[in-house]
Amino acid sequence: MGDVAITADSYNDTKEPGELQEQAITENWIGPPDDDTALYPDGPLIGLCSGSLCGFQATRFACLSLMPPAWPLDFRTTIPDGEINGIVPVASGLLVVTDKKPYVVQGSSPSAIAAIQLESNQSCVSKRSLVIVPK
Repeated sequence: MGDVAITADSYNDTKEPGELQEQAITENWIGPPDDDTALYPDGPLIGLCSGSLCGFQATRFACLSLMPPAWPLDFRTTIPDGEINGIVPVASGLLVVTDKKPYVVQGSSPSAIAAIQLESNQSCVSKRSLVIVPK
């Protein structure tokens, strides 16, 4: 940073990147998936989950961490079997239901999560059938 008089009309920033402090954590973050097929080949965001703020496309989902407008590429996880029909928070993480098999997603942070396929042949064929039932 440089010293700038409070009465200055402008400031010419001549610092090189190596002279700056730490990198902004959002440098590699982009907006939520939209209809730009070059950037999002799986299509736009089609569902949201509010428990831990997650969104999903056809076969990918992303969990966010305190920055709803930013969807970092590192936070995306692909479900290998089936198309996602819904996501819902559960006590042990997230339940991701597909048109083939369900998955439980767990992890310590959005950049370190794993999708574990459940040994159940219960597919979710109706996207609106997934509901949270309070205790």
